Amino acid sequence: MMKFSIPPEYCLIINAFNQASTLRGAAAILGMDPPAVVRKVQKISVDFGYLQKIGNRWAVTEEGRRVAQWTDEVLFSQTELTKEKSVLRIS
Repeated sequence: MMKFSIPPEYCLIINAFNQASTLRGAAAILGMDPPAVVRKVQKISVDFGYLQKIGNRWAVTEEGRRVAQWTDEVLFSQTELTKEKSVLRIS
């Protein structure tokens, strides 16, 4: 069985944090409460190191930026694929 090396939900959180640069902004993008995001951000930081706390603020690491970029590409590709209309011809 294939397994993601990082949960897809974490990719979305990293991507939202990369876009918003603030905890409240990321929570708004994700439609989550800030305390719920903090718990997940702490876990991502400990387990993967894609987010780090600098002073009183969380920041995306360089590796986290690459995850965020990959997530953007995947989301764009998925959107494009779902827009395509399939045609089935029976002859």
